[in-house]
Amino acid sequence: MSELVSVFLPTRNRAALLVRCIDSVLAQTHRNLELIIVDDASNDSTAETLDRYARADSRIRVISQESPRGAPAARNLALHAARGTYATGVDDDDVMLPGRIAALVAEFDPAFSLVCSGFVRATKARRLTLAASRRLIDLDAQLMRNHVGNAALSLTSRFLEVGAFDETMPAWQDYDLWTRMIARFGPALRVAEASHIVHEDHDSPRISTNTLQGAARFRDKHRALMTDRHLRSQRLEYFMLGGERMSWADFRQLGRPGMRARALRYFVTSNFPGLRAIRRDF
Repeated sequence: MSELVSVFLPTRNRAALLVRCIDSVLAQTHRNLELIIVDDASNDSTAETLDRYARADSRIRVISQESPRGAPAARNLALHAARGTYATGVDDDDVMLPGRIAALVAEFDPAFSLVCSGFVRATKARRLTLAASRRLIDLDAQLMRNHVGNAALSLTSRFLEVGAFDETMPAWQDYDLWTRMIARFGPALRVAEASHIVHEDHDSPRISTNTLQGAARFRDKHRALMTDRHLRSQRLEYFMLGGERMSWADFRQLGRPGMRARALRYFVTSNFPGLRAIRRDF
């Protein structure tokens, strides 16, 4: 029998989006799973929606919080309740394609800290397939930028051994967790297949919105592991997140080998916004 996989799903006040996400998890070809949904004190119709799903499918477990504590705390609550050998997560506005969990479990090896995949970014304007290349992600690469994305699969015990999600981080909690797991357990494996759809085509905000504060906190938290090259890359990420105009002096400092193409794209599009459609940020 295939190993049990625990899927953790935090949610708050997005019942309409949540249905699509739950359906995508229940449609996985890997059937031996449990879906642990943590309702972070919603006051819309989420409770009724979750009750209906839980009565229809015994694989669903619902944990309800009386007061909101945020998505990282909700994820951690689910991880501590998980019974599966493996764990993976999904945000309530995103979608797993049917073969996602089966593919990640098949690729997992204890030599890898975690496995992840390419993904599709869906905006109102278009869909972009990103990070759809097979590669090992070592600590050096991960300190340059988040090559894992916002979802990955690993042994449940490994999530817990490194302390799971840092609830004090205002954003970038996933990037921080993957970095700690890679530092502890070795390189991650990214498979090429884009089996995860990140939806940015709705008006509801993403779960993490304080991205600039999260970026600064990440840099400070992991600074002891970073070289000057890593710090320059993090500065470039900060430019891109904040939408700052990049000066020629900034480009000369940041456009070093390994970063030049990304820095050049951002230099051009921050100074000539009409060309922004050519950017590829991942």
